[in-house]
Amino acid sequence: MTFERKLLVGLEEIRAIVFECIKPSETGGCECKSRIVLRPENVGSVPKECPRGHAWDWNVPVENAAFISALPQFVDSLKKLRQAGREQQAGFRIFLEFDEPSEAE
Repeated sequence: MTFERKLLVGLEEIRAIVFECIKPSETGGCECKSRIVLRPENVGSVPKECPRGHAWDWNVPVENAAFISALPQFVDSLKKLRQAGREQQAGFRIFLEFDEPSEAE
């Protein structure tokens, strides 16, 4: 018998959006990994740089433009969906499903 464990998360349960820098660190070849943590309702716009001053370039080549332009739209949509969920019932709720983190992670 096989068992799977999943996490089911509602949009209202998302506590924060975390932006983590992947630029190389000044002290070596490792990633910077500094983070900006914002509550979904407090995100006005996506950050332009990490706390250590590494610029995050939102102007990317055409082949990556669809992905990059979707990020600010996702953040804005999340804020709107959470607000709409509190104000009205559409007859359904949206959940996000995740695999439970493994011990190795």
